[in-house]
Amino acid sequence: MPRLFLRELRSAIWQDNHTKAAGVRENMTRRRIQPRTGSMPLVRAGAHITDDTVLATAVLDAAMSIRKEIEQKKTTIENVACVYRYERSLRDYAQTYPDAGYGGAFYHWAILGEAKAGYKSYGNGGAMRVGIIGAMFDTIDDVICQAVMSALPTHSHPEGIKGAVVTAVAVFLALHGIGKKSVLEYMESCYQEKDLDGIPYKVKTDMTLDFLARVPYTFASVKTQDTLPEAIIHLKNSDGYESCIRNIFRYICDSDTIGAISGGIAAALYPKEFQKICSKIQPCEGVYRVLTKEILDNAAELTI
Repeated sequence: MPRLFLRELRSAIWQDNHTKAAGVRENMTRRRIQPRTGSMPLVRAGAHITDDTVLATAVLDAAMSIRKEIEQKKTTIENVACVYRYERSLRDYAQTYPDAGYGGAFYHWAILGEAKAGYKSYGNGGAMRVGIIGAMFDTIDDVICQAVMSALPTHSHPEGIKGAVVTAVAVFLALHGIGKKSVLEYMESCYQEKDLDGIPYKVKTDMTLDFLARVPYTFASVKTQDTLPEAIIHLKNSDGYESCIRNIFRYICDSDTIGAISGGIAAALYPKEFQKICSKIQPCEGVYRVLTKEILDNAAELTI
């Protein structure tokens, strides 16, 4: 089969680059911003990576080591060992790149060491870094298991885990030829009226983009329960990879994270368009400091 692994790795990086690098600015009072024109560059001069790129690569690094060991030993790895590898990789990468823009709770856990692992976050960080797992493993059961393991060190709240699983499974389904309609049906089935705590979702997956613009947004709007429905809306209202990314440009939101989630799935749904765009645009500053030649060489050995 084609090396979908590397393609999906690029997608985890490029969504972060494209959305933050395009110059989207968060705002406390107004959600909507002036729609961009089709000529707006996807990557601007002076753009830089954010925590999404760093932590997506951390998950990649851990997942590669897990997969290699499974293949070499022809056996499974205990779940606790998998969780430890993801935890160690997340900490190592965060400490190597401490100024990438991490959320407060993650910063206190990974860099300051002031929080215990599994601090029950339901933020969107577990979902934003996990897309690569959907391209790393051969069965949907393995994808679900590894998505859970990758979330547990930080996002161990049931909603945090669910967001990671839904994102990784959506990527897996898209890469294995399940069409956009079925991928969206799966995702929407996971985000109906209320969350796992019985609280109604603020963002409904049947909202239009214009209606979404009226939903209040603040810097605190980083719950998985808010982010995944919004990512679904951007996917639903797109007809390709670039249109999905440009949808995210149009509105004040947690742009790099929503880009990493919905853009990663869009890249899997529209691989030819995605590859064409990547061949024409250079990634922004800092990508290859994180995504080293060693990681790329190791990734090139893996296929799904």
